[in-house]
Amino acid sequence: MQGEPDDKVKALIQRLVAKGLMRPRPSEPIPPDPVPEKERLRLADLMGNAPGKPLSEIIIEERGE
Repeated sequence: MQGEPDDKVKALIQRLVAKGLMRPRPSEPIPPDPVPEKERLRLADLMGNAPGKPLSEIIIEERGE
């Protein structure tokens, strides 16, 4: 009877996965991000220095007072 709790847990997990309330654990490791951190930071800096107003300011202006 030692294996019984494990069987109950596995059955519960299977039901949760079937109902979409839980995702199964991936069988393979998650691949690393294809964009290196240094490149991501460079792109973020580039986008932060784009000409024109920030999107947040444009939205505020369109809302009016």
